This record gives sequence, C-alpha cells and structure tokens, in this order.
Amino acid sequence: MDSEQPEKVWLPIECNPEVFNLLALRLGFPLEKFSFTDVFALDDEVWTSMMPQPVVAVILAFPIKEMHKGLRETIRSGLTEEIESKVCFIKQQITNACGTVATLHALLNLADHIDSSEFVEDSFLAKFTKWENDGDKKTSEARSKYLIASEELELIHLELSQEGSSEVVECTSCHFMTFVAVGDTVYELDGRECKPGC
Repeated sequence: MDSEQPEKVWLPIECNPEVFNLLALRLGFPLEKFSFTDVFALDDEVWTSMMPQPVVAVILAFPIKEMHKGLRETIRSGLTEEIESKVCFIKQQITNACGTVATLHALLNLADHIDSSEFVEDSFLAKFTKWENDGDKKTSEARSKYLIASEELELIHLELSQEGSSEVVECTSCHFMTFVAVGDTVYELDGRECKPGC
C-alpha cells in the first residue's frame, strides 16, 4: 500500500450465509444461480446428501494463529506465477475486509458456471469485471487498489457489517478465506497472502 495513503479500516462482517447472500446480491450477483449456505461438517456424506449441488466455492472462517504463518509460507513457496493467471486473486489491503474479499474471490472465479454478463448491469461486479477485462491482465495489487478506491464497495461493506445477529465489533481475531474450484483444481484464495495456493 502507498505510504502516502492512510490505511483503510472497515468493520468486519458476520460469518453468516444470510449476510454473504445479501452481500452477493448487493454486489450484483444473481442468487438464483448459486447462494451461500452453512457447512456443518466436511465429510463425504454431508457434502453429497445435505449440501446443495454443485458446491463451487467454500468460504472458511478461522481464528488467526501465529503457528499457521510458517506452514502457509511453506505451502506457497513452491507455487509459480502461472497459478495466479488462472484465478482472480485480490490481495487484501483493507483491515477487516476479509469477508468481502473472500466473497469476491468466490463470485469472481465462477467463470466455469456463470458468465460475467449475468451480473446485474451497473453493479459493482459488472463494473469490476469490465475493468478486469479491459486492456492488460490485472495483478492482485491492481485489484487491491481498485477495491481501496471504490466508494461503492465501501458503502456496500459498511451496510452489510450492520447485518446479522452478532454485536458489531471493530476488531476480530478471525479471518475468512475462500476455496474455489476452477477447472479441475481447487484454489485457496486468502487475501492476507501475496498469491493464491492450490
């Protein structure tokens, strides 16, 4: 982030599929295609019998622990730039924006299932994908700057930070990341990292 720009801090959003669905709707995503739902277990029986199919992305909420940092660096150390070219990855540079970034990671990486022309006209997603496809290939850093500059996204996020049943807090020790299937590969998209994992 530019040292000249003050760091943006947003209120966190609640880990709640209703909030994620409202967020997706406000961003311009057609919920009749896909929607968020709670996942209560990760075993095969739950995935095949209790989850709406197909499952194309999963947003995981987890506590931030220092012990994970070394493991995550090891996992990503062998990854090539080729991986980043296969997914839309956004580096999170706004404090507490991980819920919105995780949601964007899910929604923007569904090209195998939905065409961006199906996003609501003039919505944030429609404008972002037009910008993304206009000219040169965008980097995660350029995408981050787009998010930082977007007053529309900030207002949507602020609105959604007031939704749900939890008390609104300014600081949280939890983080959201996304797992999304693109082609035959499941990618791990964590905005705290500098590149995607798989």
